[in-house]
Amino acid sequence: MNKQQELDAIQLKSTKTEVMEANKSILGQPVWVTLPAHMTDYLPWRGTVTKVVDEEYFMVKPFGKNRKEESVSMYNIRSVTKKPKQTSNPKLRV
Repeated sequence: MNKQQELDAIQLKSTKTEVMEANKSILGQPVWVTLPAHMTDYLPWRGTVTKVVDEEYFMVKPFGKNRKEESVSMYNIRSVTKKPKQTSNPKLRV
């Protein structure tokens, strides 16, 4: 590994650490979990962030008894300040 590669590796590690620290700010917060529209049988659900797994993923415990924590991408987490829009699902139309 040359000097530039070593410096790049140090910078990447520093950036990852900063992201992990920033992600910790939502620990214990209630969130909505949504998934992409192509997952047609899916409905949004609410839960509490319990752990930061890495720079992108969190463990979220769904509200309600007997439901296990799930690993969720940060791109599928929304604030509870407002309910997420449910994507139109042709299978669910009446």
